[in-house]
Order: sequence, then C-alpha cells, then structure tokens
Amino acid sequence: MPATLRLTREGTGIELRRGLFEILVDGESLSSIKYPETLEAPLEPGHHALRIRAGRYSSQEESCRWRPAREGPGLGA
Repeated sequence: MPATLRLTREGTGIELRRGLFEILVDGESLSSIKYPETLEAPLEPGHHALRIRAGRYSSQEESCRWRPAREGPGLGA
C-alpha cells in the first residue's frame, strides 16, 4: 500500500514568494503548488528526500521515512 505525501502551501500576512513552488522528491520534480493549494501524491513507502524550490531559491533537502497509509499518517525520522 502506498504512502501519501500531503503538503499545504500556507502563508501569514504578505506572501513574499508568489507563483509556483516546485516539489522535488529524490531529486525529481513531483508537482508544483501555488498558494493556497494542497497537494496529495502517492509515494512508495521508505526513505525519500524532499525539497521545495521557487525559481533560484530552494529549501534544504529533508530526508524522511514514509510509512504505508494503513500504518498511520505522517512521516518518521
């Protein structure tokens, strides 16, 4: 059973980074998200690297372990 990646783009006050944010999983583009959307995408369970990019700016890569949906929501270290 696949795991589910769920990301919501939220902001408080003024949105400094307008436009699309690109979501990368394991170095490959998964999808893009704009304010105030929520993205849900299936992932194979296991370790994955997550990064968010907006133009020339990008987040640090976060390594996460994704569990199958039947084991519960969220991610573990």
